[in-house]
Amino acid sequence: MSDPDAPKSNFFFVFLLFFAVIIAGSLYFLGGEVKTGTYVVRQEFLTGKMDAITDEGWFLKLGYTSVFPVSDIIWFSDDTTEGSTKDESISIRFNDGAKGNINGSVRFILPSDNEKLKKLKKQFSDFERIRKELVLPVVREAIYLTASLMSSKESYTNKRNLFSDYAEDQASNGIFRTRAVETTITDSISGEIFSKTEIEIIKGDNGDFIRKTSALTEYGIELRNFNVIRIKYPENILKQLDEQQQALMDVQKAKAMAQKAEQEAITAEKEGLAKIATAKAQQEVIKIKAVVEAKKSKEVAELKAQQELEVAKLDKMSAEEYKQAKILRSDADAKAAKLLIQADGALKQKLATYEKVMTAWADAYTKQRPTPDIVIGGDNAKGSMNSAEQFMNFMSIKALKDLQLDLKSGKGK
Repeated sequence: MSDPDAPKSNFFFVFLLFFAVIIAGSLYFLGGEVKTGTYVVRQEFLTGKMDAITDEGWFLKLGYTSVFPVSDIIWFSDDTTEGSTKDESISIRFNDGAKGNINGSVRFILPSDNEKLKKLKKQFSDFERIRKELVLPVVREAIYLTASLMSSKESYTNKRNLFSDYAEDQASNGIFRTRAVETTITDSISGEIFSKTEIEIIKGDNGDFIRKTSALTEYGIELRNFNVIRIKYPENILKQLDEQQQALMDVQKAKAMAQKAEQEAITAEKEGLAKIATAKAQQEVIKIKAVVEAKKSKEVAELKAQQELEVAKLDKMSAEEYKQAKILRSDADAKAAKLLIQADGALKQKLATYEKVMTAWADAYTKQRPTPDIVIGGDNAKGSMNSAEQFMNFMSIKALKDLQLDLKSGKGK
């Protein structure tokens, strides 16, 4: 038995499917997606109003859309593995007339600003035209004018690093204002002096370079990783540069050898002077030592003489004192003796003298015979003395008188 509601269910299912298809088709045609690494510029169907969408995700188109990559790399190279399969290197001419080709790359980044993106869309329509008609011409002009700031020799040697810096600076911020200046140059190899016209960058009062406004600045496009990989010179120029470089190296080598020889001579001279100074210093040390020793000997001798003089002075003073003491003692003894003599009439001394005299006469008397052999004169009365006794008595009296002794009193007169 068939279900009477089945046709209705099938119709409803078909209707839902058709409606889903309509919605999906509408979303496909009317909706869009901003993918990573891209920006979208949308233009409405009827009004033509533009709008830039920079946030990732879905959006409602309601018009025409253009997709712009956020960044890209521009190659200017003759190597088929670098960018294009054809030679896209940039031809240049240095200020000495030599030609060359610059090989390298630079990354450019579009602005995220809504107004600047709409301006790029209006001016260039799509991304490829922005690349070819805006960024690449600015880069080429910056590179070409950078080459005019130096000679081929300078780009080959001491200004090679400046090339990338100047080219990126001019491409990003504007071309330098320059002027021609006549200068006098001395050739480092031959020594020849000649005039040369050089391009000088003009600076303002604040010291900054004066420049034209860059088109990239106007559209908000930034440059990153500006890289000059190599500079290709024509064979004749390259040979000439190699020869100049070799000659320069020879000159530098010769200068280095000359400087080395000069330095060795200076070193030898300084070493000789150092040895002389050392010898002088040693002699000066010996001299100073001798002077010190002599001074020391002199001071020792002077000190010894001073000591001896002091000793002599002390001896003299001691002798003088001794002399004075002796004189004083002698005076004292003499005064004492005189006082003693005055006190007892020098009795002691007189008695001693008298004793010696009497002893001498006694000794002489004992040597005589008691009885004389011959008697001359009168008779020999009892108690009479002989002539010897009389003489001795006489001499004793004389001695007592001379000594001024009074035997009765026991004192001298």
